[in-house]
Parts: sequence; structure tokens; C-alpha cells
Amino acid sequence: MKFHSNGKFLITGEYMVLYGARALAIPLRSGQSMLIEESEQKNLIEWTVSDIRGKWFQASLSLPDFNILETTDHSKGLFLQKVLLAARELNPHFLSSDQGYWVDNLIEFERNWGMGSSSSFIANLSQWARVDPLDIHKRISSGSGYDIACALSEKPIIFHKTFEGHTIDKINWVPTYRKHMAFIYLGKKQDTNDSLEEFKHLDFKDQDLKRISGITDEFWLVNNEIDSISRIWEHEEIMARILKQSPIQDKLFRDFNGAVKSLGAWGGDFVLAVGKQKFKKIRKYFQSKGFNTILSWDDLIIEN
Repeated sequence: MKFHSNGKFLITGEYMVLYGARALAIPLRSGQSMLIEESEQKNLIEWTVSDIRGKWFQASLSLPDFNILETTDHSKGLFLQKVLLAARELNPHFLSSDQGYWVDNLIEFERNWGMGSSSSFIANLSQWARVDPLDIHKRISSGSGYDIACALSEKPIIFHKTFEGHTIDKINWVPTYRKHMAFIYLGKKQDTNDSLEEFKHLDFKDQDLKRISGITDEFWLVNNEIDSISRIWEHEEIMARILKQSPIQDKLFRDFNGAVKSLGAWGGDFVLAVGKQKFKKIRKYFQSKGFNTILSWDDLIIEN
């Protein structure tokens, strides 16, 4: 068996998506694959994970109890065990026999890029276990689940967490100004769970929540870089006040001719730049600032 799920970027609604703001998220061309093969050794699952640089995690777990027998990273082994147990709770028949397996996972991007190595893994596992990936997510994470929804979507989504659960609206978003966009890795991987814990109790007003939702609804409908830039500035100003942090543009890119927006977690991972100039000049600007991982819309995004 083989499964594949997408990576993701959260374009609008970071942090506030947890409190019910609508958020715009996009699936990425790069994701993660999971190859599953039956092995001759009974009661054992051999698990490996590689990224574009090679193998970086390995574990052996007993079946059907998922005890960790051997691992190259104990904390990651515990996370794997936790996810497997959550899948078993949802489907008691999952990996319940003595059949052994080799499971090889390939992350198609640098794992430090924050593009969704965990969410794409959970989405793949849910397909194998035949359970809802968001049900696994609820058992192991305090996040909103937008990244899980993105992992199995072929289109950008508007994700909305509600009291009853969530809504996911697939949209057709291919910006007319995409040649004015760039995605830049800042070189500091943010741990999603740590970031969520740090900002678990935000001080904001109802009007802030409504406006972030409004910006989300407007952002994917604007048809030029100037209107996009103004929405980014407003979004960053609101979040800077709520998070009590300076926007990344104020910290590092004051002289950029356009707008720079944090994606997902503030302080690291990727930022989105929308410039009044086109991609080649935007890339040159960020290279002059010492940043070398600068990707275009066409490099990253699934288009349908």
C-alpha cells in the first residue's frame, strides 16, 4: 500500500484560527508519502522516516501493543506510538493481528521548513487505518486541525473551527498577482505545539476576531498586489498588538517595497512577501539580506 498527503501553508488566521477565526490555508505540491509492506517477521513494525537529505528517524515497535523496542529518537518514538494508539482507539482492528510490517515514510521537503511533516504523516496513517484524520488529531493535539484538512485537499481551503466542530470550504485561489509573491524561509524552525502553548490565552476583542475573518474572506478575492499588500499590513498590525510582538517586516525588512507576512507561527518558518516588483527582484532583495531559500508560487503550490 502507498499513501500520499500534502504539505501546507497557513496564509491568514494564525493563532486566531484556534478561537474561531476563518483562516486561509493552501496545500503544497510537496508532501509526504507512506509505503507499507508486509514483512515475514511477526508481531513487529519497522518504521523509517527520510527527507530529501536522507534517513533521519527509525523505530521498531512490537505488535499489537505498540511497545517501543528500539528507536533513534525517543521523543519521536513516543509521538509515533501516541498516534498509532489513537488510530487503534478509533479502529480496534487496526494492526491488531500478528502480521508484521515495514513502513517507509518520505518527506518531500526539508523537515525543518514547517510545511507539515506531522500533519501529512497523520493524514497518511488515517488512510491506512481507515479513520478520520481529524479524529486522530483531536486526540493528540490542541491545534485547530487546519493542517490536517489541507493535507488531504487538492485545493486551497477556508477553515473555520466552530463549537460543533469545523467547516472546510474548498476554493479556487490562483492569485493574478502571483508573480509578485515569494515564500522565504527564515531559518528558525518553530515547534507548533510550543508556539500554541505560548499563545494559548490571547487577549483580543471580538472585533479583532471578526476582522481577521474578514481579511481572510477578502484576501483570496483581491486581484492585484496593492490590495493584497494592504490586507497583509492590516493583518500584521492586528496580530502584532494581540501577540505583543513587532511584525517581522518591522524587525527585518523595513525597506522592502511591499509587505511581508509571517505564516503560521511568528518568529520562524516561512514568510510570505508580496512586492510591487516581480519575483526576480523580490528574490534579489531577500538574497541581499542573507536569505537563500526563496521560493515562488509555481515552485510550491498545487494548481488545479
